[in-house]
Amino acid sequence: MKEIHFEGQKELLEQLDTFIANYQDEVSVAFWQELSKVMNDSKKICPVDTGRLRSSGYVFDPIVSFDEITIQLGYATDYAFWVHENLNARHTYPTCAKFLEWPLDMASGKILQNVVDRISRLLGKNNRYATTV
Repeated sequence: MKEIHFEGQKELLEQLDTFIANYQDEVSVAFWQELSKVMNDSKKICPVDTGRLRSSGYVFDPIVSFDEITIQLGYATDYAFWVHENLNARHTYPTCAKFLEWPLDMASGKILQNVVDRISRLLGKNNRYATTV
């Protein structure tokens, strides 16, 4: 399992902590929406033979606990791991190995900002938690 950790974005993390404390449901939906975009990008480059692998892509609903939001995404076939990790396999463009990891890596720098932006818009400019960063 791959986890994304955000570093060096102290103000965004502080703002997100405030959002989570006060608007946990809204934050979890915003993260789910961002990860759904990652899955859509992933499916565009997911190798296709029968279509089973591509159609097995999922983003589970958020699991919200006191101080954590967990969202799992992946592919639900018995061979997804091997197709994902095999860098020596030939793929027809635009498909490739690392078809989930690469879109996730590409989006990781924007996910946090996009979540803060979504929640800020939802709360409106007059809310004390919706400051612009």
